Amino acid sequence: DDIGYTKEQLDYAYRQCYLLTQNHYENFPTASRIFPKELRKPIAAIYAFSREADDIVDEGVVSDEQRLISLNIYRQHLITIKNYNQINHPTFIALADTIKNYRLPYEPFFALLDAFESDITTKSYTNEQDIDNYCKLSANPIGEIMLRLFNQHNSDSINYSNAWCTALQRINFLQDINSDYHQRQRVYIAKSTLDLFDLEMTDILEGNKTDNIIALIDNQLDYIKNLWEKGHDILPQTHGRLKTYLVLTDLLTQRLIKKLHKRQHRTSKITRIKKRDLIILPFTWVRSKVKK
Repeated sequence: DDIGYTKEQLDYAYRQCYLLTQNHYENFPTASRIFPKELRKPIAAIYAFSREADDIVDEGVVSDEQRLISLNIYRQHLITIKNYNQINHPTFIALADTIKNYRLPYEPFFALLDAFESDITTKSYTNEQDIDNYCKLSANPIGEIMLRLFNQHNSDSINYSNAWCTALQRINFLQDINSDYHQRQRVYIAKSTLDLFDLEMTDILEGNKTDNIIALIDNQLDYIKNLWEKGHDILPQTHGRLKTYLVLTDLLTQRLIKKLHKRQHRTSKITRIKKRDLIILPFTWVRSKVKK
């Protein structure tokens, strides 16, 4: 169905999305050149959608109740375009056009909003499966969307993508453990895992119980490596520029895992990798927690 936006409206909407990406993520203009020219506008629209929702959840001094209200309004915008109704919001005008042109399902976008809502309502997780379930909402939809944009999606490639996305999200959790706890009061190490290694969050943050922390980190990195190996067959499922980018992603992610492992054994504390060791990964950059 044609919602009926004019070319001027669409041009303005995409331009606003691109400006938002530049304001929030300084590397986006460079990274966007990696993608085919025809995909840069839709990727900007998808980034803007996720970035604005992320700001609702994390920016400003606002109560959780108000964040939930604002996020629900944002969800209603998505419902509006799903129902083929016009909307006066640049991000959703661009998103509606992208979804229509690339025949994207709405489910991944609603899943992302469910993840943002969970960021507000859930501050810790009981077991590893709970964390994987969160990743199904927060990271895996991005992989599916990217595969669909490149028209290289099938049930197998999506399953392999899900494994990689979950692994990458878990790497992000390890790197952001301090900021997630201190700035957002969130814990992405399962309570069952902390108990298994006789640790409290304060032990990790303060570097107490060195041997226990190293054992826990090894446990988490082993889980991540297993996920990465499980998803490795995505490479023969893809081709062209996407495959080239995924090969690069594979090399850099394995390097990142090794660096995390080495640094944790040297310091006994979970530390961040320097920005020069990172790249905008195709399945996680939309959900990355890069702030202004």
